Amino acid sequence: MFLHGHEAYKKTYTRYKSSAFYAFFVWWGNALLSMLPEKYSQKFKTKNQCLIIRFHEEEIMLFYKDRNTQHYIESIAADKEVVSHYDWNHLSIKYKLKNSTTTLVLEPDQLLHYRLQLPKQTEKNLDSFFRYEIDRLTPFTADDVYYDYTLLPSNKNEGKISVDLFLIKQETVDNSVDYFASSELRLDSVDAAKSVLTDNANNRIETLSVNFLPMEKRGESPQRFLWINVAATILAICLVVFPQQYSLQIKQKKIQQKQRYLAVQQPSISNIIALKKQLASIKESVNFVMKKKLNSPSPSKILDKITQILPDHSYVKDLTINKDSLIISGLSHSASNLIPLLDKATWFDEVSLREPITIDRESQKERYSIKMKTRLKLLNNSEELAPILSSNSHDSINENSSLSTNEEDVESLDNTVGDI
Repeated sequence: MFLHGHEAYKKTYTRYKSSAFYAFFVWWGNALLSMLPEKYSQKFKTKNQCLIIRFHEEEIMLFYKDRNTQHYIESIAADKEVVSHYDWNHLSIKYKLKNSTTTLVLEPDQLLHYRLQLPKQTEKNLDSFFRYEIDRLTPFTADDVYYDYTLLPSNKNEGKISVDLFLIKQETVDNSVDYFASSELRLDSVDAAKSVLTDNANNRIETLSVNFLPMEKRGESPQRFLWINVAATILAICLVVFPQQYSLQIKQKKIQQKQRYLAVQQPSISNIIALKKQLASIKESVNFVMKKKLNSPSPSKILDKITQILPDHSYVKDLTINKDSLIISGLSHSASNLIPLLDKATWFDEVSLREPITIDRESQKERYSIKMKTRLKLLNNSEELAPILSSNSHDSINENSSLSTNEEDVESLDNTVGDI
């Protein structure tokens, strides 16, 4: 079973190899190396060389592979003692394999192969998917086998992906790797051949391009253009960080300038804020008074309207006002005729006798008590009060404000405070 570290490394390395950064680094590295003298540029170039080791019957066959060709070197006995005493260093010097990789190739009949159709959503998490689902997809558990996979070309619109899953028993890989445990050789990968080795095909080995070797047992892979990639990464970080830092410093300077400007204008700002609060308080007080005045009938106006309605032989002795309710009591030669007169008036409503009409002994006139509702909107004309509200507000501000402020300055200060 692959370790979590191997899965993370494989996923990250695959994304890096397919990214624009990798293509740029390769192009840039080659361009820089082309400007160096040949004897120096060769030292930095990665050699596409590989040492291939293949078990065949009772022998271990060694192959040398470069960019385009593959050559058979020799065969040694498949014995741990022979392998541990073999001069791998001499082989490395002879074929210039110092920076090359070493691959152990196993026979294809030792593998199990499954071709799977999986949902496209699993493409980015195949390592995790197989780690948890391999016991459902195969007769084995993840603790019994090493596995790897290759992604096959598929139609993106089908919603499915095709995957070749290869499995091999852990015991098979561990036994093969143990042959080299006591030697100077470090394996980088354990692959499998596509076909069984025959005598007429021993000069060419086609592999599946998988790796069954656990991460902790691998040798150190050569790093291509390592120093160039490190330098390019540092340069890229500088190109990203420095402009942002410079922009941040400019913004900080602007903020400091505005803060200094605000510190100078602070007394004016405080006066403006106080003036706004005072204005709001005045408006609130005036509105309160106006509402009270609109919602309460004026006794003087009520008396004036009643005087206009009542005939000369009638007069009012008592006047009681309770919100919009009104009670008048008095004497009249004909008290019953007062009801229609008051009811016709536009200022009163629901006019009726509060108690029966009686005769006053002294004046021999009829004593009456009439209740009614007042129409406040008609008695207190709101159109007459609107100019009062406007006039009182402006007068209060002019009398109480001692600060003379330019409107443009106030707007500028408000914008500055908003920016900060």
